[in-house]
Order: sequence, then structure tokens, then C-alpha cells
Amino acid sequence: MPDKIKYTAATNTLIVGEDTPIARAGRIEQVPPAVWEYTVGGGVPVVRKWFSYRQQNRCQKKGALALDDINPTRWTAQFDDELLALLNVLGRCALLWNHARLTYSNAFAPVLLSQLRTSNAKAFSPWTAPAAGLRARPNRTVHQR
Repeated sequence: MPDKIKYTAATNTLIVGEDTPIARAGRIEQVPPAVWEYTVGGGVPVVRKWFSYRQQNRCQKKGALALDDINPTRWTAQFDDELLALLNVLGRCALLWNHARLTYSNAFAPVLLSQLRTSNAKAFSPWTAPAAGLRARPNRTVHQR
């Protein structure tokens, strides 16, 4: 039963477990860094969190439920399927997130550049709310009121 999961960025390989004289660790190749680094809920790493619930020696919180003491005793084919499905979903989420970020940035870029040139505007991150006075019009560029 694997107790470790790691990612090798040089080869884009996710490694489940460790090589032993008896068996090799499981390897999934061509895993983009964005999938391994994908987080939710303020920084929870999804792949590592998923794995933590399937490893034999889980770290448990104080006051855990009795059911939390039930741990898997071996890695199953179902875990393989779940991990591959998770990586697939995270890959799609990472692509959508990147597309949304680029779309949002491109929509506000002309207005932001003009504001920065004409005023002492503070630096604007595309992930903060737009400055007061900006509004979006459907299927058009963003204009100032």
C-alpha cells in the first residue's frame, strides 16, 4: 500500500508509492504541473488531499470519527480509475481557469492601460474588482461612465 505521492516536474511524472525490491512505484506520465498544483478552498492541494484519504497511515485530526479509523489495506484498481479521473477533471479545470483568466484580462486591459496612463491609479490585478465607474456591456468592450 503506497504511503507517499510525489511529482517530478522535470519529467511531468506523478509517482505513487516508492520503489522497493519487490515492486516499483506507480507512475503516471504527462501530468501537467497545473494539475499537480491545482488547489481549492484557499490553497488545499487537490491531488495530495485525495491521496491522503487513501494512504495506509493517515494523519488524523483530534476528535476524528470512529469511521476514520477504517483505512484501506491495499491499493485497488478502483483507486487507479479514481486517480486518473481526478487528474483528467483537474486538467480540464486548469484549462478553463486559464482561459477565464486570459479572457477577463483581455476584456479589461484597454481600459486599465488608459487609466494607468492618465491618472495616479494604483496597480490593478485582474483578479480584484474593477475600479468604480467601470461597467461591462455584453458583447462590447468595457467603457467608462
